[in-house]
Amino acid sequence: MASDQQDINSQNKGDSGSHETGVRKLCAIMFTDIKDFSGKMQRNEVGTMRLLGIHNRMMTDAVHKFDGTVIKTVGDAFLVTFDSVVSATQCAISIQQQFIEYNAQIKSEDEKITVRIGVHLGDVFVKDKDVFGDGVNIASRIQSMAEVGGVNISDSVYQQVRAKLNIKVLNLGVPQLKGIATPVKVFQVIIVPTDKARGKFATNLFVFKTILKRKKTKKIIGISFASLVIIAAAVWYFLGPAPPPNSLAVLPFKYIGDSEESYIADGFTDDINISLSRFSSIKVLSSKSTDKYKDTKLTEEEIATELNVRYILTGVIETKGNNLTVRFTMNEPLTKESI
Repeated sequence: MASDQQDINSQNKGDSGSHETGVRKLCAIMFTDIKDFSGKMQRNEVGTMRLLGIHNRMMTDAVHKFDGTVIKTVGDAFLVTFDSVVSATQCAISIQQQFIEYNAQIKSEDEKITVRIGVHLGDVFVKDKDVFGDGVNIASRIQSMAEVGGVNISDSVYQQVRAKLNIKVLNLGVPQLKGIATPVKVFQVIIVPTDKARGKFATNLFVFKTILKRKKTKKIIGISFASLVIIAAAVWYFLGPAPPPNSLAVLPFKYIGDSEESYIADGFTDDINISLSRFSSIKVLSSKSTDKYKDTKLTEEEIATELNVRYILTGVIETKGNNLTVRFTMNEPLTKESI
């Protein structure tokens, strides 16, 4: 796919000599390609061509559904434009959700269709039913740095869709995009499988696990899971041997950092609930019971009384760059004893 992508980029490097017959246009550009397509072809040409046919049909159907225009296909790559940036983002998310469902039924990794997608809103030059310019190149570059099965969007896209679509994103900062002089802030859209889209608990857990998968955040995984182990072990030590009532409520963790990523605390809270629920000697209230206490002004004593629990676990998640800090306290409200 690399050579095909270079061909597309080279076609878009200069268009100043064609202005007489073309027009400029602001549009949303979506660029996609299949992971390891060349490798699949080397291993099994016939099978890979069959997969490409399935991929192309699913892509084309999704693009038409969201009123996009397929400008060209080069090998396994699709270059698509949309008049609406919201439609472009919805299309990209829908495509990945469909591939998740498709791949769930496939056992062989080589027969799964894994796609990366990039979406950018920018100015392009339209000529002879083709598009050229930095807008296309940026979409191609942010696509190439996307996680497998993921969607990356530029800041110009995010600012347009953030208030219109119910999506969660990871801020990837301003990466150096090859051949692009202007800095471009990039976000990763977290793709929630359709079977989890309706449940807040499942969604938050999926979001949290996605955060841990990001290459740039892998160095904090040890800290994160070590924190979970410490919390679980501490709670078990203080509650496990004790007689009933061994009841505990985990309140929504507070978040300090970029407000756009406050959902990190929600995912972490849910993961702690799951970890502690595995201890049969502890009665842990569900997230549904404690969600309403997010940003509450009630005291821990008042909350413990309302929930009829003995212990309250509270915490703070703080992010700074690629570092994550977890602080937690477990109180017995009547005695104020804490870890």
